[in-house]
Amino acid sequence: MFRKTSAALLFSAWALVASAGSAQQPINPNCSDDRGVDRCADDQQRRMRALYGVPSIEEHAAAGEEVRRVFYVDGYGGDLILIAFVRAPGRDPEVQVHYPQRDGRARAEPQRAAVSQPIWAEVALRAAHFDRSFTPRPGAEPSICLHSWVYTIEAAERTRNPRQPVLVRRKVEDACGDGPGQVFARDLQHIALPLFPHCAALDPEHHRNEAAMLDACRVLSGDRLAAAEVLNLSRSFQRLGRVEDAGRIAHLFNHQTTIEWAGERYSG
Repeated sequence: MFRKTSAALLFSAWALVASAGSAQQPINPNCSDDRGVDRCADDQQRRMRALYGVPSIEEHAAAGEEVRRVFYVDGYGGDLILIAFVRAPGRDPEVQVHYPQRDGRARAEPQRAAVSQPIWAEVALRAAHFDRSFTPRPGAEPSICLHSWVYTIEAAERTRNPRQPVLVRRKVEDACGDGPGQVFARDLQHIALPLFPHCAALDPEHHRNEAAMLDACRVLSGDRLAAAEVLNLSRSFQRLGRVEDAGRIAHLFNHQTTIEWAGERYSG
């Protein structure tokens, strides 16, 4: 997310949006992703659940399941991951990381991990106020926020009311709003990442945030901790553009290694 504070920029952006969207109903700022898609619209919510292959939060509630989950849309309007903490009747609580179907390919299998009672309680505590809103401070400077993330946050929570044993809450929030929803979304990715050691082993310098790391680690298999180390090292290859650059990755190998590139051999 990029933010610039400028009244002039704010006016220019408002004028551009107004002229482009004068023929249609304006989208709630909390609902619009970077591509101008209304993420609050029912059809978009159904499309998103279909991408991940998950039931609605109401279906979770009807099954007696306690759930707190966040759908993450990155700063370019792309569906990234879904993090869900789920407790089904008669089963241990777990965290699930779901991936959307991309480019018509088979959907990656979700990752799952057990959740301890202290972590479950921590998630519940941090989710307590995500659906509230902050009141802007008087005299706050106007700002423009670019490429912000958008979060769909949902909860199905047990209550002590026998007439409504499970309460459903939902909120869509743009990170530019700096509201309690985006605070909870960030907290949830912080909590989830360490529960998947191979994901936490990725170098954070190569990824935007914990949600991006949880997305990147879906490609790891076998000895996933070792695979994470290889993936970290492989980032060095992105800095190479010519055969003559091969020496720049020599430090990744032992001194007896020979690097072959386009028929040229480099050793020593």
